[in-house]
Amino acid sequence: MTDMIDRAGLRVAAPLVRFVEEQVLPDLAIEPKSCGWRRRHLARFTPQNAALLLARERDQTKIDGWHAARRGAAIDPAAYRGFF
Repeated sequence: MTDMIDRAGLRVAAPLVRFVEEQVLPDLAIEPKSCGWRRRHLARFTPQNAALLLARERDQTKIDGWHAARRGAAIDPAAYRGFF
């Protein structure tokens, strides 16, 4: 199981904390202490994130179905790009 780190009262996966604080923030010239691990950000973006995850799940289902229906057949690149 992934180790969790407390950031502003949030339990955040350690790999995500390391990525944000060590790779993302320095490029943005933002100090980790002021980066905003805050609940208000979660509240602001949670509905949009949920909608995006749902859209991704629907899209993945369509992609999986397309491949399942053509199992064993050669992939036509034009048909693949156009099916969606």
